[in-house]
Amino acid sequence: MKTFIQIAAITAFISSASTIASAQEVVRVEASAGFDAEVVRTLQQLTEAALRERGVADRRFVLRAGRLGNKIPMSLEETARDGSAAHVVNLAATGIEEADVVISRLVDALVSGKSVASTARM
Repeated sequence: MKTFIQIAAITAFISSASTIASAQEVVRVEASAGFDAEVVRTLQQLTEAALRERGVADRRFVLRAGRLGNKIPMSLEETARDGSAAHVVNLAATGIEEADVVISRLVDALVSGKSVASTARM
């Protein structure tokens, strides 16, 4: 009985982790525990949509999101086939409502090889 309870607790812990990968493993999202599964899934969908808009295929990415007070620092990393980081860009949102704009800028910078600062628009 004790073993069953331990296994159930471990399973519950693992299933509550905020790491979500898409079916094709195009984008994996790693988010701090402060984000619920729905927000993490939305971040993944926004990233995949931005990559599709720019014609990106057959590449792998990791989006990381955390919390620092009210800010949400995000990084987008393109990973090589061996899992190493090929290129990383960073930008912070002032709130989750800015996630779509921040993700679009991160994707623009990563795909174009430009700085994140150069992706700002008025």
